[in-house]
Formats: sequence, C-alpha cells, structure tokens
Amino acid sequence: MTTHMYYEAASGHDNQAGLTKLIPQPKTANIKHPAFIVDGNLAGDFDGSLFVDFEWSGALQPSDWSTILGDFGLSDTVSSNPATITALKQDRSTWQHYNCTAYIMEPDWAFKMTTAKIRCVALVAVS
Repeated sequence: MTTHMYYEAASGHDNQAGLTKLIPQPKTANIKHPAFIVDGNLAGDFDGSLFVDFEWSGALQPSDWSTILGDFGLSDTVSSNPATITALKQDRSTWQHYNCTAYIMEPDWAFKMTTAKIRCVALVAVS
C-alpha cells in the first residue's frame, strides 16, 4: 500500500524506486476482471487476472503520448513491456503498487489525435 494520491508507472517489475507520476493523469484507470461468471444457481464470481486500463482523452498531444509511453517502458517500436504501476485498489479505498505487463491499446494517431489507452494485465500487488 502507498500514500500516493496519483497514478504512476515505471519500466520493469519491482521498480517502485523508478515510479514517475503520469502527466497528464489518466481520465480513467479502474482495476477490472475480464469476466463475471454466473453458475446455474445464479451465484457468480470473477474469472481471470485483474487488469487496468489507463485512458486519456481531450488535450493529449503526440509529445505527451511519447512521454507516457516512456514511463511504461513502451515506444513506437515496443508495444508491450513489464512495468510497475501505482493505481487505486479495486475497492477504490487506497493506492497500491502492482507489477504488470503494459500494452499499447490506442492510439492510431492518424485517426485519433486526442484519445489514448494503455492496458496493464496480470496485476500482482507489491509492497
């Protein structure tokens, strides 16, 4: 658990010392499960590994996107990378560091100059 009150990222697992505040902060970054499975008794449970989508929209410029990619260890030629992030826990009560694999989900700058998304999958909480 951490006392930070903002989203952060660093290249590599267990790299809390290298965490950098994401600027600008994402508009949304909610931890999710890939699926909610309901059984025959109408009882349900989450299935799959936790993931978080960091999403930006609005005034994001290509230079901002390049900086954000670098924070995750990503680039125009590196579309996935092990990373350490700081995000709100799923219950949104406290901030937590996680190891994950970061993937570029968007943008296609030719069509979406102001929307971007990075997905971090297989979240594992770290101290």
